[in-house]
Amino acid sequence: MDIILREPRIFWITDTHLGARNNSIEWLNKMTDYFFEFYIPMVEREYREGDILIHGGDVFDNRQSLNLLVMSKGLEIFERLSKVFKNGIYIIVGNHDIHRKYTNDISSVDVLKNIKGVHIFKEPEILKINDHKILLMPWRKDHKEEDATIKKYRKDVDYVFCHANITSFNFNRSTIIEEGSDYNLYKGIHHVYSGHIHWRQTKGNVTFGGNPYQMTRSDAGNDKGVYIIDLDKGSHEFHKNTYSPEFVRLYLDKILESPLSEIKSICKGNYVDIYVPSEYLLKYPVNDLILELSSITKKLEVVSFELNEDMNIDGIEYTETTNIVNLCDKVIENTEWEDELKKTIKEKMKSVYKKAIESEI
Repeated sequence: MDIILREPRIFWITDTHLGARNNSIEWLNKMTDYFFEFYIPMVEREYREGDILIHGGDVFDNRQSLNLLVMSKGLEIFERLSKVFKNGIYIIVGNHDIHRKYTNDISSVDVLKNIKGVHIFKEPEILKINDHKILLMPWRKDHKEEDATIKKYRKDVDYVFCHANITSFNFNRSTIIEEGSDYNLYKGIHHVYSGHIHWRQTKGNVTFGGNPYQMTRSDAGNDKGVYIIDLDKGSHEFHKNTYSPEFVRLYLDKILESPLSEIKSICKGNYVDIYVPSEYLLKYPVNDLILELSSITKKLEVVSFELNEDMNIDGIEYTETTNIVNLCDKVIENTEWEDELKKTIKEKMKSVYKKAIESEI
């Protein structure tokens, strides 16, 4: 497909997951509010004649069915966007968009295909924009097919937009992708923009865009947003989402050292977890503080934990992995099993956790 543009720029968004959390109305409202109150106004403000939009996959969340309300909101969002992007909206299907794991033939994004200017890609295709050649690579059935596709096109394209696992990147803050498309195959391409992995990150010439908004506690501390890519300049700009609620992780010792006004500013309108060493619950009257913060947050939870004598809370980051995998490690370590058995079980637990994370993405 060939496009001639005066100033070739691409607005890139990925992994919107409309209908997430079992078609939760609360979360659908958060997502649609983001589009109608933040993203679309930003697009209208930043748009230049000729700009196009590429969606990196996982428009919808449910792999098996499409809720009528979710479909209606999705149609409304893309109809609004199509009025801005008159040169086209290009959607590559992601693994959450397809009905069957090993083929892209039946896809939920087909409901968008009759919107003027929307183009859906279920198989790899080269998009030519002026002198730039861009590979659009939707979800492949396995890593071998991902590698084969990149090998086939890598010498003929400047950019890749895909929905893939790529080795040596992170699933989240602490889990590395060990099984995926070979990172080395992407070297030599000017830049690769991939959906699928929700942890926004860049290494070398590869950028994972992540979600446009935070969706789980694992997103805490990872800025979310979208990109505008200037093909002639060979660069991109990240536009942070400053509208949607975030997941915030705080520690009581830090709260006690900070002005209340600062803590309230951090918590307001967000989902907040406050980590409290159990011994602090007896030392400090925290109930009044918790009640005051609860009144301004979306949701507040207090997480109590044991602070060991030799543990220094400063600099320790209590991630979900810490809470699950490390907790299991501590339980296993306190058994009377042989060291080799302990090691085997710990490795098995980490493997199970990694597979669970992969299945959610």
